[in-house]
Amino acid sequence: MLVTTVNGIVKGYWYSAGYIRTSCERFDMDDLDNDFIHLTNDAVQKHSENYGKYEEGNKISYSQFQRYLDSAQPHKKYHF
Repeated sequence: MLVTTVNGIVKGYWYSAGYIRTSCERFDMDDLDNDFIHLTNDAVQKHSENYGKYEEGNKISYSQFQRYLDSAQPHKKYHF
C-alpha cells in the first residue's frame, strides 16, 4: 500500500500484486531485543541462520497469504 499526501489531499493506492515480508523467528513479546523476531527488513533477516525457514526469502505473495488465512481460520472471511 502506498499513501500520499499532496496539498492536504490524502490518497491511498493498493497494488493487487506484491508481497509481505515475514520473520524467520516466531513472534515473542518477551524477547524484544531479538531483531530477527521484530524486524522483517531483508537487510536484517538475511543474517539469521533461520532465514527462509518458513517462506523462501522470508516473503509471501498476497495470494499465498490469502490461502494461509483461508486454511488457518476457515470460519472467518478475510479478503485482501
